[in-house]
Amino acid sequence: MTPSFLKDISLSINQIAEYITTILDRAREMSTETLLKATAGSFKEAWRLVDATLKVAETRSDSAVTRTQAEDVLSVSLEAYVYCWLLNISG
Repeated sequence: MTPSFLKDISLSINQIAEYITTILDRAREMSTETLLKATAGSFKEAWRLVDATLKVAETRSDSAVTRTQAEDVLSVSLEAYVYCWLLNISG
């Protein structure tokens, strides 16, 4: 797999993060407790993309994607969103 594969994943993560942000906005309207639970659960579920990426990579003989690379892509892609989500909790 090439770096373009990881770039495609990054773009998909951004779309997922925008969807999660909408969910968290609704959770915030409900209560702080709901927002905290939704934020933790959303991040946990998003992190499962690392495992999914590695499973796909394992099926390809041309893959050189490591766990660290997959984690880095997810972390960088979600960083700005997580910051906003945390601001929602404290705000």
